[in-house]
Amino acid sequence: CFNATTLGSLLDTIEQQNRTLLQQQNVIQQQQHENQQQSSIIQQQSGELQELRGTVQQLRAVACRIDLAPLNIATLGAYGWEPFKINNRSYLVVANFRSGTVGLIHHVDSVVYQWSGNGFAPMQAIPTVGALDWEWFNIDDIDYLAVANFASSDTVFDIDSTIYRWDGTRFVQS
Repeated sequence: CFNATTLGSLLDTIEQQNRTLLQQQNVIQQQQHENQQQSSIIQQQSGELQELRGTVQQLRAVACRIDLAPLNIATLGAYGWEPFKINNRSYLVVANFRSGTVGLIHHVDSVVYQWSGNGFAPMQAIPTVGALDWEWFNIDDIDYLAVANFASSDTVFDIDSTIYRWDGTRFVQS
């Protein structure tokens, strides 16, 4: 036989164990929910991985069809190149530094080339003076090319550089 104090104490212990079990059940349910979310993420990433594998296979198939022979591009003391894209078309501009070996001439055109599908074709010649580098950039959806001109001779280095703006078909001085 139990007295009231013992029964009350026993009921308190049972209620405490019940609360503990409910808390553990909540933790288990939370973990199951997190596991389901992680499983869903894993399935999504698995699908994305399959898509990437398909894309890689397509790229390999295309790469096998491309003639990987070297492309030769005529230059005049080329010092730098800048690849860029405008309206999903690929371009390449060369910084021609000088021509000749005796009496070096620094006033030479640098050339913008456009990808034709199987090589780069000259698209536009731009007058430069000892060009060392080109940089392509875009501001407010307007494309620009900046040339770093270096020298007009072996002793004259006071030369301006120029920024050109794309007008939709060619580069014009800004």
